[in-house]
Amino acid sequence: MSEVSNVKDTADWRNTSTLALGVWLFISPGFLDFNTLQAATANTAALGAILTVLGGIAMRIPRKWVLWSIIACGAWLVVAPFALGFQGESTPMWNSVACGLAGAALAGWQFFAPQLGKPAAVS
Repeated sequence: MSEVSNVKDTADWRNTSTLALGVWLFISPGFLDFNTLQAATANTAALGAILTVLGGIAMRIPRKWVLWSIIACGAWLVVAPFALGFQGESTPMWNSVACGLAGAALAGWQFFAPQLGKPAAVS
């Protein structure tokens, strides 16, 4: 119980940031005006929804599988512009890459925190 409580206390801002990142990804095609690019819009909105849910789960129930899922989503966001063919469109590409790196970094920081003397998520 105390291990989960400590994780929640030390990781709250990172989980909140992940949730906010997910919300941004979900709404960014409209704000950044790339909603006419079908692959970029669908991928960004879908990953935004997934990260929003994972950020919410991480806030309530810190688990390693949630952090690994966030890292995987972040990695996909970095690769997606090249895999889905919108690397030539700078706004959606950099939005995807930057958000992917940020999400993976936030989750990775939490996951590898025990090596820095802080508790990590429980299994």
